[in-house]
Amino acid sequence: MLSCDPDLSAWHGTDPRTYVDEADAFYKDPIRWLNSNYPDSHTLPQHIAMFTELTQNADYGQAVMQWLRARNYSICMEIFHSHIISHYRHSRHIVMWCAEGWNLDLAEKGM
Repeated sequence: MLSCDPDLSAWHGTDPRTYVDEADAFYKDPIRWLNSNYPDSHTLPQHIAMFTELTQNADYGQAVMQWLRARNYSICMEIFHSHIISHYRHSRHIVMWCAEGWNLDLAEKGM
């Protein structure tokens, strides 16, 4: 999960020029971030939620799709997010990718 930690460099007395927002690092090179944070099959999460924009992006969308499919993820749910997109990294829907053998049947769980 990408963190949303604020830049606390002033609080810690460190150089604010060295601060890198995790989302910025992720979107700069999504595959590098994914490989770094999930280096092997034992560290992979059961579910990955992302805006549909991430897999539709002309620069890296295909690579992200290939990364997910190579690790046996498939789309198991699509959730409406917003009619109005407030950020270029967002989209109207969020998709849940489930690892092989996992699903999100919320109806069975009474939700």
